[in-house]
Amino acid sequence: MPPASEQRRLLRGPAVAAILLAAVIAIGTVGYVALEGWGWFDSFYMTMMTVTTTGGGEAQPLSTAGKWWTIVVVTVGFGALTFTLLTLITYVIEGRLGVAVGERRMRRRVARMEGHYILCGYGRVGREVARNFLQEKIQFTIIDINPDSLVRAA
Repeated sequence: MPPASEQRRLLRGPAVAAILLAAVIAIGTVGYVALEGWGWFDSFYMTMMTVTTTGGGEAQPLSTAGKWWTIVVVTVGFGALTFTLLTLITYVIEGRLGVAVGERRMRRRVARMEGHYILCGYGRVGREVARNFLQEKIQFTIIDINPDSLVRAA
């Protein structure tokens, strides 16, 4: 299992992508409120239509400044959306996202455990010890250098 710093590094890519996309949507929405004087919902709707390039039409007629703002939002927004989707697809294809989330969940679970045993190795003897622990309802966690052993243990 990678150290916690490695965990954070693995999740950093998707987190940065999601924050970037959320920032573009928030700034785009505020821009329409400020430039066009629209309400928050119409401004958010226009930003989402622009960023996702679904082209639902203008929420209300745009001024020249609003049209320029739309050009900026579509350029930056589509770039941020593409970056986010590619980052997530890469992480899913490479299996890094699932591994990072699973390891993070496991770290939290282990941190909450008290009075437990750490079983080092899940070979022939380790499996027998684990079986006894389960029968006796003793809390334990397994560490093993072989990832296949950990999969079998789960």
